[in-house]
Amino acid sequence: MPAHAPLVTVDPVEEAVIEQAPVQLIRAEPKPPPEQFEMVLSRGGVSIDLPTMRTALTGWAVNPGVEGLDIPATELLQQRAAGQFGSYAVGVDVGAREVFLPLTLVERSLSDLLTTRSALDRLTSPYSGEPVRLTVTRPDGTTRWIEGHRSGAARRWGREDFFSAGARQSLGLLLICPDPWWHGEPITPKQWHTPESVPFFPILPVQLSSDRIFSQPRVMDIGGDVPAYPRWTVTGPATSVTATHVESGRSWTVIGNLGTGTLTVDTDPRIVSTTGMQVTGPGVTQWWGNMQPPFDLWALPPGEQTVILDIAGASPETTGQLEVTPLWETA
Repeated sequence: MPAHAPLVTVDPVEEAVIEQAPVQLIRAEPKPPPEQFEMVLSRGGVSIDLPTMRTALTGWAVNPGVEGLDIPATELLQQRAAGQFGSYAVGVDVGAREVFLPLTLVERSLSDLLTTRSALDRLTSPYSGEPVRLTVTRPDGTTRWIEGHRSGAARRWGREDFFSAGARQSLGLLLICPDPWWHGEPITPKQWHTPESVPFFPILPVQLSSDRIFSQPRVMDIGGDVPAYPRWTVTGPATSVTATHVESGRSWTVIGNLGTGTLTVDTDPRIVSTTGMQVTGPGVTQWWGNMQPPFDLWALPPGEQTVILDIAGASPETTGQLEVTPLWETA
């Protein structure tokens, strides 16, 4: 074999086919924008955006390490009897939720940083007694919110906080939320004239004919994953109102002449420790004395269920309405 003989030979026909083979370009599909949570702090018509992904050179950004967006801490309540092995559950205790936001603020100058920081301090100030609302927009566009009060120790200032051309500051914002649940988007009440012609879900407004007692079951589907406390409103004339939860058999009844006034029954037990006005009559007066035993202001569990609203002494002007906001364990 000659010293420079080729090791591989290619047939001329195959070589022509190789040279004429078309070149195929594989184009990568464009990547969708990353999904993320959006956060906003607000109170009294003033709001501050807290982006979870920095898209600007200056402003606020939320850092990794956020706490309080997941399920809250729970404790199973148990009882035991003498001589009993083990225990039995009697309920679940859920304390106030703590929401912690590790934040970074970047501004072009120290003066700008101090101005932006003062706006956050003013918005979250705990001295007014009013809570600040944290609203989270989920990737699907729905929102959930929770309200709390700023708490915690002050941060320490280092040398970089006093001398900086491109100012930067990191801090932790802690909110103590007495109501531990994240609130979903409220159901907007609607009204119609004839309950037979309009489906009930998810609100219960009913228009009654003269002297009619309305006692027709209606099916509801409640979102969320925590029992939600409805707020009932009945505008008279009416002489008695009863609301019944069919599946549990629980009910409450208020007896009294409404005239053309309004009866409001807010079943949220937290009102007892705030305004104490769970049941109000005409002129927003205390009507708890008109509530009949067993005073069972029941909640609506998540899922599909049936309720009945009975209104006696009605006229064509009488209306009833139910409002409820889904509650969630997580943001």
